[in-house]
Amino acid sequence: MVPIGRVTLVKGETILSELGWVKYKKGIAGMTEVLNDINEERPSNLQVNEADFDPAGWYPVETQHAILKSIQKRFGNGDPDIIKDVGAHGVKRIGQFKFVLRFMKVKKVAEKMTDNLVVLYRSVDLKVKDTGEQSLDVSVIGFPDDVVYAKLMQGGTQQLLSYLGLKSYNVDMEH
Repeated sequence: MVPIGRVTLVKGETILSELGWVKYKKGIAGMTEVLNDINEERPSNLQVNEADFDPAGWYPVETQHAILKSIQKRFGNGDPDIIKDVGAHGVKRIGQFKFVLRFMKVKKVAEKMTDNLVVLYRSVDLKVKDTGEQSLDVSVIGFPDDVVYAKLMQGGTQQLLSYLGLKSYNVDMEH
């Protein structure tokens, strides 16, 4: 069960990115473990594998949540901080970011992040506020209230900021 939040569907591209992290970091054995976890409660006719996810398709957010929880349990020994690496991997997969972001200011990057999250998650909304102290306050509205989603966002955001070449930044996440 996914903690309360408005997001009900997630783009297949996002799920494939997370499974891609497992394959890249943990190999086929790791993929087998994660797929076994997410299929554990499913009847045999509803079990899924990587090939069942279309990048352009929409899937229940519960599937993504099961993948993230499996990664946390199996490869992070229960520590949700491992999900930051999964979030960073997702941003790395979007190759044009590194090139395009070099020419943007941080607020513009936050707005681009907003656009991308709205494309990847149904019913999510972001508010970007410039605090005037060389910092931004970005609120994600609609994500399930769970630490794994906070860590996913933190890792992705840190990767985006590193693409900007910033020497000093801090990404605080609350869930």
